[in-house]
Amino acid sequence: MGLAFKPNTDDLRESRGIKLIELLLKGRAIVKCFDYVEKARENVDGIIIITEYSNLNRDWNKIGNLVRDKIVFDRRNTLDKDKIKSLGFKYFGVGSN
Repeated sequence: MGLAFKPNTDDLRESRGIKLIELLLKGRAIVKCFDYVEKARENVDGIIIITEYSNLNRDWNKIGNLVRDKIVFDRRNTLDKDKIKSLGFKYFGVGSN
C-alpha cells in the first residue's frame, strides 16, 4: 500500500516501494500494488505498508477477512500495533517514522 515516495502525491520517483517490488519479484513473489482500493486486498497473503498516509485507520477487521494470511509489514510504523495485533494480525514494524 502506498507506492508514492511520500504521502499525498502520485510521484513514483525515488519510491522505496518500487525498489521493494523489484526485490520481491526477483524472489518470485506475485505482487499486487494499490493505494486504498478495498477489493485489491482480496486473496493476498499479506500487506506491506510503504508510504505513511493519514487515512490508514481503515476497517482492519474487514481487511482481515479479505486477506489469506493476516500479516502486516508496516515500513513506517504508522498503525496502532496493539490494535492490529488484537484483530489477529501478525504485525511487523520494520521502519521508522
